[in-house]
Amino acid sequence: MTHSFVRRLDASGLDLRAWSGDEPGQEASASNDAAHAQQRLAEAKRQQQVELESLRERGYLAGIAEGKATAEKHAQAELAKVKKRLEEEWAKAKEHLDEERTALQALASRLEQVLVEAESAAEEAAVHAAYAALVRVLGTREAEGGLMRDLCRQALSDAGGETHVVWVCELDHASLGNLTSAELRIDPALERGQVRLQSRLGHYDTGLDVRLEQIRQAFLAGLAMHRTRAQT
Repeated sequence: MTHSFVRRLDASGLDLRAWSGDEPGQEASASNDAAHAQQRLAEAKRQQQVELESLRERGYLAGIAEGKATAEKHAQAELAKVKKRLEEEWAKAKEHLDEERTALQALASRLEQVLVEAESAAEEAAVHAAYAALVRVLGTREAEGGLMRDLCRQALSDAGGETHVVWVCELDHASLGNLTSAELRIDPALERGQVRLQSRLGHYDTGLDVRLEQIRQAFLAGLAMHRTRAQT
């Protein structure tokens, strides 16, 4: 028996099935095949979508990782630059501080030396000022006429009565008059204020110039002793 087959497109448009009014079993089998094909197609699409999403996810993560690595590399490079710049600035600042500290130490040392020199100069100036004041006082007394008489009497007292001649210049001889304990004579080689004593042991000078020099040397010796004690 010849069967007439009619082919039609199913509702999904994805499969063709044959059917015949005379063979209903064949129509059911074709319908099941179409349903299975539809399911496989849907599963394939879903799997494809999953794989596509997985690829996208891996690509996204890879991009993030690459971007993170690049950012970290760039950050490390920038950090290295900043660190190097800070180290250079610190080295320059330290060098500047060292120079300033050296300059300050030199200045402090020089200032200390200047203070010591100033103190020494002040002490020496004070000694000279005291000596100059003494000379002025003695000069005033000499002008008044009583200094040489007191000087000669003190010299004779210090000699202990062994002096028998006192030599002075002509001007001082006129102002002194007579001395009770020794003979007063004129020595043209002597200047005003100078006195020479003569005893059985010889001659020695003990005038105003000699005594002033002794006083000056005593002042300087006292100053030197003061500085020595200050250093110790």
